[in-house]
Amino acid sequence: MTEDQKIILETMKQGFEAVNQRFNEIEENFDKRFNNLEGRFDTLEGRFDKLEFRVDTQDDRLGKFEDRFDRLEIRHDKLDEHLKTLTVTLTKATTDIDWIKRIGLGIGGTILLYILKQVFFSG
Repeated sequence: MTEDQKIILETMKQGFEAVNQRFNEIEENFDKRFNNLEGRFDTLEGRFDKLEFRVDTQDDRLGKFEDRFDRLEIRHDKLDEHLKTLTVTLTKATTDIDWIKRIGLGIGGTILLYILKQVFFSG
């Protein structure tokens, strides 16, 4: 082998060593980043399960809230019916009181007329 060939061969070896060293660094970084993928997936699954549990809990709470709201709405409707009944009753009572006043005034007027007739016209 000639001296030029030896120099070329040595230069190629140095170039390959640099490439090989860089390849080893890349392989190490790759191993560091992707070595524990299963552990990371397990962690992600755990987090997802916790999040799913929170969503389910919120759904349960929302369902309870909706049930309570429905019960309140039913109570509101019943109260509204009672208020309408009370309004009708009060209106009827007011009308009855007006009639009682009129009857009372009529009876009182009749008694007063009778007394006046007896005082002034009897005799």
